[in-house]
Amino acid sequence: MRYVVAALCAIPVSALAAGPTFSHDVAPILYRECASCHRPSGVGPFSLIAWQDAAKRAKSIAAVTARRYMPP
Repeated sequence: MRYVVAALCAIPVSALAAGPTFSHDVAPILYRECASCHRPSGVGPFSLIAWQDAAKRAKSIAAVTARRYMPP
């Protein structure tokens, strides 16, 4: 979550009017911080490569990153 908040703070105000997108704002964070384990055939129990994968686990992702349980 701290990475998401930091990324959103770095977005220009004009870009926020359009709203964040998965491919532009969220995916780069997930790929950098999570995908080394959370990918198909990775050691993580589920993939976070696609929007659908991340969207259905959004609350869990927010909780574990807020507690700094993830990323390890």
